[in-house]
Amino acid sequence: MLSDKDIDGGWAWVVLVATSLGMVFRGSTAISPGFLQVEFLKYFSQSTGYTSLVTSMFMCLEFVMGPISSVFCTLFSVRTAMMTGGLLMSLGLVIASFTADIVQLLLAYGVLGGLGFGLSYTPHNIILGYYFNRHQPLANGISLAACGLGLSVGPFVVMWLIESNGWRFTLVALACCSLQFCVVGCLYFPTKREKSTEHGKGRRKIKCGGCSKSETCLWYLKDVTFWIMCINYGLVMVGYGIQIVHFPAYAESLNIRPELLAWLYTTFGIVVSISRVLCGVLCNDKTVDLLMVYFSTQAIQGLITVFMPLYAKDYVGIMTYQVLVSIFYGSSQVPLSPLVVQLFGVHKLSTVFGWMMLWGGVGALVGPVIAGWLHDVTRSYSIGFHVGGVLVMLAAVLLLFVPMCRQREAGEDVTEPELAEKLVHKDKAIVVKVDVKTQLCADVQ
Repeated sequence: MLSDKDIDGGWAWVVLVATSLGMVFRGSTAISPGFLQVEFLKYFSQSTGYTSLVTSMFMCLEFVMGPISSVFCTLFSVRTAMMTGGLLMSLGLVIASFTADIVQLLLAYGVLGGLGFGLSYTPHNIILGYYFNRHQPLANGISLAACGLGLSVGPFVVMWLIESNGWRFTLVALACCSLQFCVVGCLYFPTKREKSTEHGKGRRKIKCGGCSKSETCLWYLKDVTFWIMCINYGLVMVGYGIQIVHFPAYAESLNIRPELLAWLYTTFGIVVSISRVLCGVLCNDKTVDLLMVYFSTQAIQGLITVFMPLYAKDYVGIMTYQVLVSIFYGSSQVPLSPLVVQLFGVHKLSTVFGWMMLWGGVGALVGPVIAGWLHDVTRSYSIGFHVGGVLVMLAAVLLLFVPMCRQREAGEDVTEPELAEKLVHKDKAIVVKVDVKTQLCADVQ
């Protein structure tokens, strides 16, 4: 186990570099479903809605595996979860390259590959929360910016692989990339970390002798803030799933040439990287309200998406959309992990993040399938983007209820620092009263 010197320094920087490298491969893999969707439609000749189930299942399990991955991290280690996920994903993609029909592809690529991708997703996103405290927002920004680099380079690599060797060889190449998660996981060592946070209004865990074990394990069932965060992320991922799966086909329907399509994604990745670094620097300031940053970036992202089909009717319009949505989508991911630590404490980071990923996975599954079905009915991708944008805006509105819920729960939540301080003063008062009573008895005797 590493010492406290490795928090915000020492080995923490090695972990940041390794995690950032892994994020490059993750970004390249995460951007591939949209390009593979086009190839799957051509090869298997199935409906858009049915074929979308394959790629959306892969994306869905990337997030749905969150709770299982968090349990994996708790029972074993973050390193074990990361390496196991890399192995499962690699195996699934290799098997998928030999499939002969859409059902086999769904099971191999969608299910097995998605399980591995999801098992490694939570470790990738929470590890910096254990190695960084004061610089956590900045570290998150750098790591997520590396993912943006993968998003910018990935389209060229994936399209080149598809055009040169076909989609089967492309899956094998992506399997090799996923094995790098095992290398990254080797560098994740256990660390000491206090169950508190110094950013914003931190929360300290106060042991309560009257609380049963079942109440402690199921705390989230009655935590309204927890459910708001989960539903919020699920709705956001509906819009994101539609973007990832159907955007290439939408651009193709406007007769955008393949080489220009790759530049659209490169622009997306570059702007995402820049926005994440800048937002990381912003959120590293302790006076910045992380919740409001999270809310505002999501709200603007929803507005950009809901009106996209009205102005993105040619290459210039689509490029404008990519630049705008990448600024606010990229920025919205930076405050997420620090915000979870701020609201629930670092000791609940993997649990809360895991459940949020579960809801996000449901959104990533439902969004592309619904958009695909709407395309089959209307022969247009526009309505799907309208629906996705509206749901992202609704997700942002839900965040406005978080401060209200925190104020209501402050009077009954034993983890609030203010209440803890009151309990300490109360205990001191009781001790004083007991001492006085004992002294009076002694005087009488």
